[in-house]
Amino acid sequence: MRVHVVCRLNQARSVIASAALRRIYPNWQIFSSGIDANPSWPIPELIRDIAYFWRLDEIDLQSKRFPEDAPIQSGDFFLTADSGIYSEVSELAIPGPVYEVTSNSPLGELVATDPLDMPADQVEVELAKMTILSNFRLRDSIGRILNVSATYARNNSITTLISFLEDWLNQNNGLIIDMNWKVPNKEFWSSLGVNIQLVNFRNFASIQSTAAALKPRTLLVSKFEIDDAEQLLLSKEWLDTLEAVSENFPVMLVPPISDLLCETPTSILASIHASLYNKL
Repeated sequence: MRVHVVCRLNQARSVIASAALRRIYPNWQIFSSGIDANPSWPIPELIRDIAYFWRLDEIDLQSKRFPEDAPIQSGDFFLTADSGIYSEVSELAIPGPVYEVTSNSPLGELVATDPLDMPADQVEVELAKMTILSNFRLRDSIGRILNVSATYARNNSITTLISFLEDWLNQNNGLIIDMNWKVPNKEFWSSLGVNIQLVNFRNFASIQSTAAALKPRTLLVSKFEIDDAEQLLLSKEWLDTLEAVSENFPVMLVPPISDLLCETPTSILASIHASLYNKL
């Protein structure tokens, strides 16, 4: 599988998204480039720092111009960062399907990311959005769909969320995973009529091995606070875990919803492998 991630300058969005896809799908060939990129530009230090913190080891260090510097072959997939880039790439004689990652996205259009002129926390949030939307569009385009959904409940009340999850459980008899790994939340879920099971989300092998024994209407809650959630979420091991669990019944991921966490990279990346986003 060969995939090209294309943004405007190949300085931020396509660099991080391609590095994340390389980590999640180590056997695929993932390339990044930019429509207006200058090959003499190095990748900014802030972007390299974010990649280091997210443990994205295979990051491009120099910008590449699309299509001149892209190793294009017939049948390659092309993911574009926004509607403008999609239009420009589509006008070229590209020998493969072209997709806009923000098409029909619950996150809306992505902001062009300028690591030299934007606050660092905003840059990280936009890169997290680009990463999950690139993965979502790629999985959707090749039909590798998991039986995994995610809520999109930012700025909604707890009552609204609980009511939605109760309806979802009644319809699907599935499994809910609390993705707020920064703060264990067992007491928070006491009003939801489910079997609450504390798990160690660092031990992916244990979760996979017990997936068949998990009961429907179960809520998985982290035993511990996890400070490096971004690294775990962007791992092949987390993808394998969700694939194993979702083979048995539908899965609903619930990202952090408190006001303090609603726009952080962790809360966004919590939905990294969802195949459906439910806006509340």
